[in-house]
Amino acid sequence: MADDEDDARRSDHRIAETVLRRLQVLDHPRRWQAHVEHGHLVLCDDFDDPVQQHLASIIAIAVPGVSSIETHLRSTCPHHHRGRLAGPAH
Repeated sequence: MADDEDDARRSDHRIAETVLRRLQVLDHPRRWQAHVEHGHLVLCDDFDDPVQQHLASIIAIAVPGVSSIETHLRSTCPHHHRGRLAGPAH
């Protein structure tokens, strides 16, 4: 694998870690999962609460490196259905 691909994955991993750390102000630290690919963030959790998802999006977009955000109920998250995670699953 090329070095630039390794750097991009580490960067995405760091973005996900930072987002999750900041989201701890909203709820339990393990509520959210963050998947990041090239700055595109997908947040998922087990609750379908549009207010909490909106607040999480506002917090997450302030993280350097986040270029766009989607929120999903964990059961419908495309990353879980594809069987891969890009970033820490907390």
